[in-house]
Amino acid sequence: MTEDFIFGRKPVEEALKEGVVDRLYLQKNNKGNVARFQDLVKGKKIPVKLVDKNFLDEKTERKNHQGVLAYIKPFQYASYDEILHYAKSSSKDPFLLVLDGVEDPQNLGAILRTAYLAGVHGVFIPKHRSAKVTATVFKASAGACAHIKVAQVTNINRTLEDLKKDNIWVYGADMGGEPYYKQDLTGPLALVMGSEGKGLTEPSKKHLDQVLSIPMEGDLDSLNVSVATGILCFDILRQRHGKS
Repeated sequence: MTEDFIFGRKPVEEALKEGVVDRLYLQKNNKGNVARFQDLVKGKKIPVKLVDKNFLDEKTERKNHQGVLAYIKPFQYASYDEILHYAKSSSKDPFLLVLDGVEDPQNLGAILRTAYLAGVHGVFIPKHRSAKVTATVFKASAGACAHIKVAQVTNINRTLEDLKKDNIWVYGADMGGEPYYKQDLTGPLALVMGSEGKGLTEPSKKHLDQVLSIPMEGDLDSLNVSVATGILCFDILRQRHGKS
């Protein structure tokens, strides 16, 4: 497994706060930085190594590392059962997100941040043909992926059927569906979002209970998947707040 790292003061500070740093590298002639980060790792049992600027330049391909680089721990994925148990033990109706092949790490990070802030109980992603939770995703999510459960599943369509058997209503976002704001989205549900450019796969569409669409004006075909996910997730949150 390839080791994954992040760099820059703010991202590394966030990673330290969330407890996902495995080891830390600091530029040795930056005394202010060294003192600050040595203080931040105090009592955390995180190895710290002082290195030359050239080492950090090489690792980051001369990007703006600000004298700080951290390797992060491998992300701990949840299981299907863990997410369902967590969702059903909540005081609120289960709210789940299924990503049908989101491949851009920046999009995945933005979606995980949205999901966490909108109250999603867990996210399902495919093991193949999908972005994984990496340091890039951690940075794009502003640390949110440390707070939300994510499961990798072998077969998205089987997962959708399992959700339906667990009494979760399965909605998918696609062109030509019913406008999302006309639907009651306050019960137990899973929202399925498709990949960049292609949207939902045809097999996935066959497993949906309902198709939602976002009405748009203008000549472009669709919204970015992270933007569309934000619109739908926060309307679901709005409806649930209104119901309560």
